[in-house]
Amino acid sequence: MTPATAAATASESVSAADDVSPARMPVRACMVVAQCWLCRVAQNVSPAGWATLQGQRDCVAARATPGRQDGATGRGGSSAMVGLQSGDRRSWQAAYRSRLTSPKRRSSLSRDKMLNDVFVLDAICHAYNFRQANRIGQPYANGIADGVFQMHREFSPPNRPDLLLDRDTFDNRICDVDVTGHSIFGESHTDAVIYHELPLYGYFKDGGSPLAIGEGMRDRWPGRVFLYGGISPHQDGVLDRIDELVEKHKISGIKLYPHDMIDGKLRSFGMDDAELMYPIFERVRKRGLRMVAIHKAIVMGPVPIEPYFPFEVGAAARAFPELTFEIVHGGWAFMEETVSLLQWHPNITVSTEGTTGLLFKAPRKFAEILGTLMAAGATDRILWAIGGLMIHSRDFEEAFWRFEMPQDLIDGYGFPPLTDEVKRGILGLNAARLLGLDVRATKSAIANDEFAKPRRLAPQWSELRKHAA
Repeated sequence: MTPATAAATASESVSAADDVSPARMPVRACMVVAQCWLCRVAQNVSPAGWATLQGQRDCVAARATPGRQDGATGRGGSSAMVGLQSGDRRSWQAAYRSRLTSPKRRSSLSRDKMLNDVFVLDAICHAYNFRQANRIGQPYANGIADGVFQMHREFSPPNRPDLLLDRDTFDNRICDVDVTGHSIFGESHTDAVIYHELPLYGYFKDGGSPLAIGEGMRDRWPGRVFLYGGISPHQDGVLDRIDELVEKHKISGIKLYPHDMIDGKLRSFGMDDAELMYPIFERVRKRGLRMVAIHKAIVMGPVPIEPYFPFEVGAAARAFPELTFEIVHGGWAFMEETVSLLQWHPNITVSTEGTTGLLFKAPRKFAEILGTLMAAGATDRILWAIGGLMIHSRDFEEAFWRFEMPQDLIDGYGFPPLTDEVKRGILGLNAARLLGLDVRATKSAIANDEFAKPRRLAPQWSELRKHAA
C-alpha cells in the first residue's frame, strides 16, 4: 500500500459507511474533517518511514487470529490508524459496541457503584436555550441549534431510543436549573461541572447558554458548579464586562466563541490579534483568573471555517504564559496542529466535548484521537467534557471507564495504555488541578448534599420527563 492509497483508505472509512441523507450531512461533515489528519499523515510520510509503518502493520497483523475481532482490545486482522481498512474498522467498532453493551459486560459491576470512588468533573456544561423566541441572528442561530440537535441524535448510544429527545423537548425544555442539575448530578456519576456561558449574543438573546442557569445551579448545589463567563470580543464595553463577571458573578474563567453577530454582521477574530484580544487577556490576568476557553475545530452553521483553526492559540499562549488556554473540541479536527501546540506550549489544554460522543458511534476513532493526544505528552492536559445535556453523560462515563486502548495502537504507534490512573486524571483530576481545586476539600464540601456519593442513580432523563409532563 502506498501513502496515497492509505490516504484514500482513511477517507473511505468514513464515506463508505455513513448515511449521506441531507438531515445528517452536518454531522457527517464533522466526522470527515476529524479523519482528514490521517490522510495528511499518510501523504507526508517519507519512503523509509512508510516502510517502517508497513512493517509495524505486518507485525501486528501477523500476531492476530485471521478474521477475529476482539472487542475493546482491538486485536484482529486490522492494522492501526491509517492502515486500517474501512471494512475492518467497521467490524472492529461493531464488535466493540457489542461487547460494551452486552448484558454480561454491563452487569459485571453495579452501574450505581462503578465510579463511586472516582472524582468526575465535567469541564463543559451548557444549558442550551434554542427556543424560537430566543433566536435573533439568522441563519446562524438555526445552524447552531440544528447542529447540536443532530449531534444529540447521532452520538447517543445505539439501540437506546429512551435516550433520544424529540426536537421540541430539546429546544424548549433543557434550559432549566432543576433539569440540568438533576440530569447531571442525580442521573450520572458527575460530581462537579464547569458551566460555560455561550457568548453568542448576536445569535441568541441570552447567548444560547445563559449564565443565569449556571449561577442557579451553583447556588443550589454549592461546591459542584464553577462558571466560565462568555466574552464576545467585538461587543462594546468588553473589559468592563470582565470586571462585572469577576465581581458580580464570581467566575473562574472566560469562554470565547469564534463568531458572533455584531450590528447585524457576522464578525470573527484571531486569538493572536494583539489590538483586540491582548487587552482582554491582560484584564483576565489582572483580575486573578487563569482559564481561557476557546471553541475550535467543530464548525456549526454556514460560517467561514478559518476562525475554527487552532493555529493562533500558540501566539496567545506565548504572550500570556500565566494563563491556561483550553482548546474546546481539541483533537476533533486539525490534529497535527493541535499536537504541535500541545508539545511546545505547556499552558495549552484540550477538552473532549464532541470527541466523547465517538465512544459509541466510532470507538476506534475515539482511541486514535485520545492516543495521539496522550502520545504528544498531553495526558495531564486532557479534560473530560460532555457539553451539558447535548447527550446524557451517564453511559459515556461508564463506557470510558471500561474503555481500553487497542493493543495494535499501543504496539504499532506507541500509544500509552489507558490505565485507571490516566482515566482518573482525564475524568476530573486534570481539570481540578488547572482550576486550583483541592479535590479532598471539594469532596468534603459536597459530602452531605442530595447527590453525595455513594448515590443511587435516577433513571436517565427522568427529571426532564417529569418537568415536560
